[in-house]
Formats: sequence, C-alpha cells, structure tokens
Amino acid sequence: MMDTVITWMFWIGAGVIAYSAVAASIRYVHFWRRGARTMASEAGIQTVLSVFGLIGLWLIYRFYLPA
Repeated sequence: MMDTVITWMFWIGAGVIAYSAVAASIRYVHFWRRGARTMASEAGIQTVLSVFGLIGLWLIYRFYLPA
C-alpha cells in the first residue's frame, strides 16, 4: 500500500515539476521576444532548475525508495 502512495506522490510531483519547466520555457520565449533579457534569463534559470529538480526527484525515487 505504501509503495502505491509513494508512486502516486512521485508522479504528481513529476507532473508539477514538468509543468513548471514548460511554463518557464514559454515565459523565456515571451520575455526574449519582448526584449526583456533579464526576465528571460530568470525564466531560463527557472527552466534549468525545474529540469534538475525532475532529475533529482527521479533519482531519489529510483535509488532510495523501496521497489
């Protein structure tokens, strides 16, 4: 039962992080086209951090949680 709950928590977390990565990528393009380079760089950093968060979450799920 606990494995099922942990699996659902992983997929919900992965979905949220993936959504934030997509949203930050869209914001990056939007700010870049408007000429707001500073805001675009912040959105780019958010995208990178979201992707690293997703990778980190997957690594935790893969190696530290019971299978």
